[in-house]
Amino acid sequence: MRPDPGPSPYPLADQTGIAMRITRAVTVLLLLVATASAQTSVTLSAVKDNTLFESATGTLSNGVGTGLFCGVTTSNLIRRGLIAFDVAAAVPPGSIIQSATLTLEVTQINTLNPLNLDIGLHRVLADWGEAGSNSNMVGGGGGAAAQFGDATWLHRFAPQQSWLTPGGDFAPAASALTTVGTSLGPVSWSGPGLAADVQLWLDSPGTAFGWMLKSPEEESNNAKRFATREHPTVAFRPELQIVFSSAPYPGSGEDLALATGVATAPDAMPIKQAFAGQLLSGLLDSPTGGYLGAPYVMAAQIAPAGMLPWQTQFYPEIHLDFSPNTYYDIVVLATAYGSPPTVLGLPLGGLLLSGAIPSGLEGFSLLIQGYAFTPSLQAANPWFTTTDAHEIQIN
Repeated sequence: MRPDPGPSPYPLADQTGIAMRITRAVTVLLLLVATASAQTSVTLSAVKDNTLFESATGTLSNGVGTGLFCGVTTSNLIRRGLIAFDVAAAVPPGSIIQSATLTLEVTQINTLNPLNLDIGLHRVLADWGEAGSNSNMVGGGGGAAAQFGDATWLHRFAPQQSWLTPGGDFAPAASALTTVGTSLGPVSWSGPGLAADVQLWLDSPGTAFGWMLKSPEEESNNAKRFATREHPTVAFRPELQIVFSSAPYPGSGEDLALATGVATAPDAMPIKQAFAGQLLSGLLDSPTGGYLGAPYVMAAQIAPAGMLPWQTQFYPEIHLDFSPNTYYDIVVLATAYGSPPTVLGLPLGGLLLSGAIPSGLEGFSLLIQGYAFTPSLQAANPWFTTTDAHEIQIN
């Protein structure tokens, strides 16, 4: 049992604002890139897959069939594959995705027209279904009658919930691209775009709608068939290999997130290198909206490189040292508390800040963390919910 900590040891807010020492006036933010944490690899099986068969009526699907199709048929009809994985069930919250690789098994090609086919993985933007349709008995690539809840060319969940656009709702740019050749066997997709998708699905599980397999669709007679999660040969079934590292400064593990960037868009990577004059940007957000409207503060602590503050005794998810006798400077970057004390909650879309790194901080690190003045159930903290902290190492 935790000892009773008594009154809050971190009086961040009172009626006049934030009770912190602000000794260096810099409007900096955050960080990104390499982490020294140990890396872990996990391999996931698909939780659902299906094929969108081009059809004016939207009545074809292949929910439990053994084939996943992509390309254009001899009849000039488009096939697009769908596949999804439950990342949040296999990777701990707050982890940093280092790489992601999707491997599928090619089980059929057009032997009369053996062509290479570039197939991209596009992030799907809406949820979709896999029900009981099975086209194995009717040629596979032609599709079968869609069952209730199946994805079709027109429907996310047949027959009532439709795609915004026939053929599926997906990101225009492919997250990864690979060339599927003229032989059977495994093929893989990888790259930073896939890792970014997996990071998004880990941080915001409500957006984990998977990928669409899509070819250029400019020529006919080039469709490929891949094994699905229902294929009788287990070794042929889709696999997603994820390499991740734990957060070096883990927070509460709840719906409050800090993303940072150095001369780039903010992301979840917690450690990065920077130089004076570079633009830092940071986003404090509640990805699924659980902390929208909550009072907040974003703060940074300045310390010599390698001498960052320690975790607190009772609340190790708080990584900045707010004690009165700290040797390290604290900078308030943003707060919902003003003077007069009007509380402005965390806005929809989060709070985005940016600023140039000032000179004179070479050899120092900035440790940045966001807080919501709301109790944390995960961390059993009756005062604060915290983000992971980010470190920016200034060279």
